[in-house]
Amino acid sequence: MTMYEMQAEQFKALSHPARVKIIQVLSENNCCVTNLAKLCGEPQPQTSRHLGALKKAGILICEKKGTKTCYKASCKEVFQMVDAAGRIAGKRGLDITGGMKKKKGGR
Repeated sequence: MTMYEMQAEQFKALSHPARVKIIQVLSENNCCVTNLAKLCGEPQPQTSRHLGALKKAGILICEKKGTKTCYKASCKEVFQMVDAAGRIAGKRGLDITGGMKKKKGGR
């Protein structure tokens, strides 16, 4: 697999809004699946699928702690990548909730 293909796989894994939200939640604390599902407002099975895609792409790693599996970013650059995407979206006129920003003098 080429470097371009690996990078494309990482961007593909981050192409779902719930996965971006998972990364943002993990930027504050490492979490187990149950806590991530609650914090992200997603059902636990769906959260598990998203975590699997992020882990497969090398974005997340997991650690067993007793009966729980805790997830964390594979490196700090993951957070920087998501932050950069957020800044780019902001420059395109999007607010943090995903809607369009109102232009001055507009509706």
